[in-house]
Amino acid sequence: LLAMALAGDPEVVILDEPISSLDASSRIEVLSFLEDALAGRAVLVVTHDLSTAARLCRKTATLYAGRIVELGPTEKVLSEPRHPYTRALVRSYPEMITGKDLQGIKGQMNRRTTGCPFHPRCTQQIPLCREQPPPLTAHNGRLVACHRGGIIPALAVEKISKRFGPLKAVDKASLTVQHGETLALIGQSGSGKTTLARIIIGILKPDSGEVYLEMERVGKLEKDFHRAVQMVFQNPGEALSHRLTVLESVMEPLDIQGIGTREERVLRAKMVIGEVELPVADDFLSEYPHHLSGGELQRVNIARALVLDPKVLIADEPTSFLDPGLQAKVLKLLLNLQERRGLAMIFITHDIAVARKVSDRIAVMLEGRIVEEGPASHVIAHPSHSYTKGLIEAASGTSAGSEQGQPVLGEVLNELPELRGRNNRRGCL
Repeated sequence: LLAMALAGDPEVVILDEPISSLDASSRIEVLSFLEDALAGRAVLVVTHDLSTAARLCRKTATLYAGRIVELGPTEKVLSEPRHPYTRALVRSYPEMITGKDLQGIKGQMNRRTTGCPFHPRCTQQIPLCREQPPPLTAHNGRLVACHRGGIIPALAVEKISKRFGPLKAVDKASLTVQHGETLALIGQSGSGKTTLARIIIGILKPDSGEVYLEMERVGKLEKDFHRAVQMVFQNPGEALSHRLTVLESVMEPLDIQGIGTREERVLRAKMVIGEVELPVADDFLSEYPHHLSGGELQRVNIARALVLDPKVLIADEPTSFLDPGLQAKVLKLLLNLQERRGLAMIFITHDIAVARKVSDRIAVMLEGRIVEEGPASHVIAHPSHSYTKGLIEAASGTSAGSEQGQPVLGEVLNELPELRGRNNRRGCL
């Protein structure tokens, strides 16, 4: 077929899914041939395979429901997508260099939708998205059809600092988590991860710095902020009142916010309890926390955090108290909930192997500072900070120094002047 298409020496070649039916080895051969055969011609490649676009195309357009929603240089479109649908496609594509579980796109395509065709599945829709389709306009060097100019930050913190006496717990930390993405915040115990999370949620007041919700500065604590941002705490037993039943614990945020009638609050709480895969039978709903297993307690905590339908979920070591079997189930549950609800999530963990499985981006925290941040696949494959390299080597059980019998993280600590001379710091790692 390729020979027939090229026999007339055409100036323009249209390739419609040229390698979709081929095995991996044949794909490589055909793509190599096409790179040579198509030189000097105008080429339009129609494909759902991102590797084909990356190999053959200088520019890439993303098509949804018959409309172009993003157009720009291929490298930028695939590495830094600006439209929520393009990002969802990239996230759904399997890669060898990342271990994150594949995530689909919530809902289904509906070509008869008014307004933006993608808005029923979008993680950042606003009323205007339901009313009229967005034009394809220029944003940061590419064309994007989005009323919000492309993907925007759901939550951002800028230069947050916090001291406890002489201890600097957080030191000018800045982070951004976009709508619909998971940012893993990793670091050793005592690195400041939980302190930063408690500042974001409003439990602690920072000495300096600001928190922004959808690019608007968060001033005094308001109910609207706590509808939009919720937290799952590390210890599921301590996070729940032992005076409240399961149903009362999940309903409490609705009671505090004064949302709906009691019947509506009960119905909403039961719906979310079922969503986290817990029974909604009366005998379970009337149980108290001390009657539940660790996995059930954490699911109740997750339901309590989701009952207000937040935009951002902060999960602080949500599986550290669980055995490996329950840990896997809770992690999968969080990813499924994020996909269905379009949540932005800050996932706090000391385990870089867990971060690799759940995150789109990774931020590494050490001694209160963010020392490295980037796409999860890039941080794992090409870590730039010596501490990140040590975490990865420790998780994989390999290091160059280990062949000489030297401890993996010991080498890393020796390279960090801020940790030299501090007693017992190696034990913390």
